[in-house]
Amino acid sequence: MKPEMNKNKVVVFSGAGISQESGLPCFTGSGGLWDDYDINDVCTRSGFDSNPELVTKFYNTLKNKILKAKPNSAHIAIAELEKHFDVTVVTTNVDDLHERAGSSNVIHVHGNMLYGKSHFHQDNKVFVGEKLIEYGEMFDNFQLRHDIVFYGEMPENLELAKSEIKEASKLLVVGSSLSVSPSNALVKRARFKAEKAIVNVVPTKVAYGFRSYVGLATEVVPQLVTKWISEKK
Repeated sequence: MKPEMNKNKVVVFSGAGISQESGLPCFTGSGGLWDDYDINDVCTRSGFDSNPELVTKFYNTLKNKILKAKPNSAHIAIAELEKHFDVTVVTTNVDDLHERAGSSNVIHVHGNMLYGKSHFHQDNKVFVGEKLIEYGEMFDNFQLRHDIVFYGEMPENLELAKSEIKEASKLLVVGSSLSVSPSNALVKRARFKAEKAIVNVVPTKVAYGFRSYVGLATEVVPQLVTKWISEKK
């Protein structure tokens, strides 16, 4: 049985685009993190098995970029929503920019770079904070891995994310083309009567009753948040 729609519930589904506006590169596309690497070498279990030193170095480079990045106005506006709504952020991003902006309920489905984990038992994690993971740092009898969901691995927290989306009266997608499976299927769990919006810098083919906003997240999201807050008063 579906939970009843909660008129005070807002779910934000964020992708790489929102972090890109804070200066973080996407994994794919021009200038992406995988430009100089074979994806099979740095984002698969077999790649980590064969060369854990390379993979550890690759994600330490990304983590350094994350630590230098700052939340932008879109992150901050989403956090501001919590003063007026029950807000859950579901993100495919591995950075902590939502948390640093002030969002208190963030569900990471592709991992969180503030953690390390076992290569063999995905739910066996350890908090590492801002510390870089060193090559040779052992955990569960193998090289400690960054908390990244590799290609071929199942995204995390999907059932929790589904239940949050099913309950929401508003769903905001930011910076995601909704092209990565199975995470993209999460938005299909939204209620038919829920207000649904998607914000991207390029027109995005959407279904499921979404209203599309084309523009920078840093410009569009604060405007949309202001609108939702004013409508509630």
